[in-house]
Amino acid sequence: MQPPFLSSPPPSRGRLGGGAPTTYEQDIVALGNGAVLPSEAGYFTKGNKVTALRGGQEILDGILQSLTQASSTIQLEMYWLTNKRIVDLMAKKARSGVSLRVLLDPSAPDDPEKKKEKAEAIRILSESGAEVRDYPTDSSKKQINHVKLLIVDGKAAIIGGMNWGNSSFANEDADVLLEGPGVKQLQQLFREDWETSGGTLSAGPGRTSLQPEGSALTSAVSTSEKHRSYKAVVYRNLEEAKKKIHLAMYALTDSKVIRMLVEAKNRGVDVKVLLDPNRYQDGGSPNDKTAKKLREEGVPVRWYRVKGNKLHAKLCIFDDREVIVGSGNWTYKGLNINREIGLDVVSVPVAAAFLEMFGNDWKNAGEELP
Repeated sequence: MQPPFLSSPPPSRGRLGGGAPTTYEQDIVALGNGAVLPSEAGYFTKGNKVTALRGGQEILDGILQSLTQASSTIQLEMYWLTNKRIVDLMAKKARSGVSLRVLLDPSAPDDPEKKKEKAEAIRILSESGAEVRDYPTDSSKKQINHVKLLIVDGKAAIIGGMNWGNSSFANEDADVLLEGPGVKQLQQLFREDWETSGGTLSAGPGRTSLQPEGSALTSAVSTSEKHRSYKAVVYRNLEEAKKKIHLAMYALTDSKVIRMLVEAKNRGVDVKVLLDPNRYQDGGSPNDKTAKKLREEGVPVRWYRVKGNKLHAKLCIFDDREVIVGSGNWTYKGLNINREIGLDVVSVPVAAAFLEMFGNDWKNAGEELP
């Protein structure tokens, strides 16, 4: 039998569930002692503690602390893994008896030095007793496994946009630390990807408990056709936002997203779009056309501007209470082709934390493409 969040929920007529439209507070009360709330995004789990990890240092600290506390299992799905401090810590855990499974993207970097770093990381982990596998991507579609997901002891997970490379933590990025029932949804996604890659997993740790400090609703999303759609959750939130859409994105080119941002602005929503000025090898920027199109329609757009750093986040805050954070860029490939996993979080404190981060980056951003 499939877990509840994978089954088809009843039609949603309210913001987060069936029936007449409700407020956030009414949604929380309506959950009662139940574990899930149906929605178009899948099933929200209640009783989760979610901590916003903002920027490289907070994310790195969260990763190191979580790995240090691991006592039984570490499950990692990661696009880019070379950071020696993290790799050495995971290897130490594996040698101490912690079950370590690592799932990577199979593509090789063009840079010989980076290729060497990746091979060295795999060697260290494999020799420590870890099981390391490559996800079987579809090369005909130029697919990559772009996921950034850590699960520790089946009780805590870190998910977001941060790669684990040697220079990754200098970037501006957004992850969350999740503790509570929502971790089981992410475990199911990892299990599917692991088994798709030829591995096997036991049932794993038992049921995660409601967190005493946990007031967040969470729903895992992915680009797998078997699960609640990452793309559908993005579109739903853009369509239903009433007051605010603040978006920080490494790559934004999906035509429907761009159209929906304009539509939201036209119905009076406070839309702000912060983009990274990343460039192709020929010097062009994938976000340049997007910025021009949005500005022509009156949507405020700024360029992240910190010397030497990237805005690598895939983050959006809606109406001061809901956040989408994950690995997927809002491009056609990011929402339709690549293997991506994200988290839809309903939490006023989490939204406030990311709004503070967004506000600081927006204030320091520039109008002109660097």
